[in-house]
Amino acid sequence: SYVSIMPLQEALGRRDLVTHMHITLKDREDVALKERLQASFSDTDVTDWKEGNKTILVGNMVRDVLTYTVSLALLLVAGFGIYNIMSVNVLQKRKDIAVLKTIGYERKDIVAIFLGQSLLIGTLGSLLGLIFGYLISLWIAAHPLDTTDFIITETYPINFKATYYIIAAIFGTGTTVLAGFFPSLRASKIDPANTLRDL
Repeated sequence: SYVSIMPLQEALGRRDLVTHMHITLKDREDVALKERLQASFSDTDVTDWKEGNKTILVGNMVRDVLTYTVSLALLLVAGFGIYNIMSVNVLQKRKDIAVLKTIGYERKDIVAIFLGQSLLIGTLGSLLGLIFGYLISLWIAAHPLDTTDFIITETYPINFKATYYIIAAIFGTGTTVLAGFFPSLRASKIDPANTLRDL
């Protein structure tokens, strides 16, 4: 049961009895307050939230490492897929590239065309990924979570912080642009004379 401290002290006959004191901080990273309290109450053990919840913090760190590792692996796989698509596209468009070069297109123009194509794929893919990811997160966050008293939450804890979505969009788009860069360089080096002669 929860009672006010003064009636409890009177009931126990100990007006000076205080076993624990928990302080909620506006800034949980404020370690200076811990040092001030320790200096003011030298005979009292002052523990900050990081020391008191080391197990949870280590679990969060391991989860974050796994999350970023899996995400990076998925982006690399997607990047190789786009690289293959762009490479096949360059092979299929050799005749068109040769014609463009014969009418005056320079290497940088060819690179820009294929980079623009990969950028379009990356932008659309990132946008669709963000939308579906957000909708799936909303669906997961709405499901009830049966926990013990150790963690008090009614649903799955989902972090909808905008920073994560921005990072995902940057990495997703950047991966596709990087994957399309090398095939676009290969396309720009196509010799129109040899290509048209072979056709």
